[in-house]
Amino acid sequence: MITIFLDVDGVLNSNTLRQLAIDPAKVQLLRQLCLALLRAYVTVEIVISSSWRVDPDARRELLRTLEQGGVFRNPNVVFGGMTPFTGEGTHNRGREIFYWLRQSPRDTFLILDDDDTGMAQYGMSVNHIKTDPTVGLTKDDVESALKVADIFFR
Repeated sequence: MITIFLDVDGVLNSNTLRQLAIDPAKVQLLRQLCLALLRAYVTVEIVISSSWRVDPDARRELLRTLEQGGVFRNPNVVFGGMTPFTGEGTHNRGREIFYWLRQSPRDTFLILDDDDTGMAQYGMSVNHIKTDPTVGLTKDDVESALKVADIFFR
């Protein structure tokens, strides 16, 4: 199994759409990443690390959009929950992921996020695919994620 910690703003949307909408093209890139990962892993687990997880309406919209975009169409791509919210916003994203991993240890994981705060501090830089917030997830980011996942698989 491989786990993807998923941010929304700056990953599934860009500065032009920030907080307003999820870009369907970015959802398709996430879906393609998941399907490609299934070539090497039995299960792809998606854990929401975005601030969207703390707002029930935003969380429902996110999960609905991922479902409608086909991300969970394959039964081996599963929703794994959400990271804990420490109340300190994105400045502690690395810590929140670290806390989640302490409760649910995983050897193999990727982090899709436009913010790298806390990633190095908690030893997760190699797992982090840093997206450009003005663009969001790109094909190059997907390729980078697959290269990182390939390192874990070997």
